[in-house]
Amino acid sequence: MPAVLLKGAALAETVYDGPEQRSMADVDLWLHKQHIARACPLMEDLGFRNLENAARPLELQALADGEIQYVNSDQPPTLVELHLSPFSGWWLKRTAAIDSQDIWVRREPLQDWRTFSQLAAEDAVIHMAVHLAVNHQFGLSPLRSILDILLTDQVRQVDWLLLAGRAREWRVATAVWLALVVTQQLTGAASFQTALHELQPSAWRRRRLQDFISADSILAGRDIRDEKERYLFLLLLVDRPWDAGKLMVRTLWPEGEWLDARYGGSVDHWQHIRRLIAQRGV
Repeated sequence: MPAVLLKGAALAETVYDGPEQRSMADVDLWLHKQHIARACPLMEDLGFRNLENAARPLELQALADGEIQYVNSDQPPTLVELHLSPFSGWWLKRTAAIDSQDIWVRREPLQDWRTFSQLAAEDAVIHMAVHLAVNHQFGLSPLRSILDILLTDQVRQVDWLLLAGRAREWRVATAVWLALVVTQQLTGAASFQTALHELQPSAWRRRRLQDFISADSILAGRDIRDEKERYLFLLLLVDRPWDAGKLMVRTLWPEGEWLDARYGGSVDHWQHIRRLIAQRGV
């Protein structure tokens, strides 16, 4: 059963001098959708149990190319996430155009890992940058992620012009630009200067985004995930301005399939809006 190691699990084996140098809280595996049904009972056979989340039921995860979490009884426990795609979540589902099939075809074998592989270098950097900017809004171990990007460039010889073109095609150029700008500010790296020029959004958006995230804010430990302004930050990250409007509309009035997957068919649009106002989140 082929599987792609993502993030720390792959980086520890490839760009760091030893696995002990790259800490991680979980193991991320991307499986082709046709293999997920086989993988889940195998995880249980290995002593793992599904870690269910009422706010993120499996049906909702499937719609957004999310992940299925498994944990074992070790102390401390091992968390394994089976991903349906390297790029998951509703921000990406509603604004980006990721071609997961092409990413799967470009994957590269990992030496001595049999059926395991890793993302192509350019895809890996885009994945890390988007995960840092969109999924975690620079609030979860940003310095570690920046080091991941820097070492991947040094060890795997990233083609930055190819990366820039791919990020624009997938409509994640702004998110990748911001991650690379902060990486450059903190490390002085110059190898991706041309890519920064290709990826940069308008001057106005560059200023507004760096009001939220900069080298200084990261060193100061600012975590905008705990701030109401994070919603504005996520709107500013979109490549196409009209997609910001789409995000706002769909937050208030989501797709019918989203409602069914999230609430099990028991909540209509107006009830969803009341919950959104009362709970300040869904």
